[in-house]
Amino acid sequence: MSVLAPPAVPLDADTVEIMSWRREYPARAEQARELRRFVSYLLEGFPRLDDVVTAAMELFANALQHSDSRLPGGRIVLEVRRWPGCCVTLALTDQGGLTGPQVCALTQDAEHGRGLAILNAVTTCWGWHGDVRGRTVTAIFLG
Repeated sequence: MSVLAPPAVPLDADTVEIMSWRREYPARAEQARELRRFVSYLLEGFPRLDDVVTAAMELFANALQHSDSRLPGGRIVLEVRRWPGCCVTLALTDQGGLTGPQVCALTQDAEHGRGLAILNAVTTCWGWHGDVRGRTVTAIFLG
């Protein structure tokens, strides 16, 4: 897991308008298309848009598979923040579970475990916090 660190570019809160959006989704696989559309629309023109969309999709899929959001009536919350001239942060909150995200050693034949390896590859850094009641994974993309 990467350690989250503040953006390397100093931000002046009085002069920079940080844009922030939040949307809640039913935890169902067919919502993935809408989530992808939402992120793509919000971040049009961001140089690392493809990386952010890839990470959002991996986080959504992981929440569907590994968290209690997969239970009937489950929900997933996505928050996107755009820091003009600096970076994008993406935070996905699920309904928790017994274990947290764990990067696995990959083998060529592995059927699972690639999601967090992909997250490592496409983000500047990422991390998570939470427990059985809820968990948030946050990713930062400098760009």
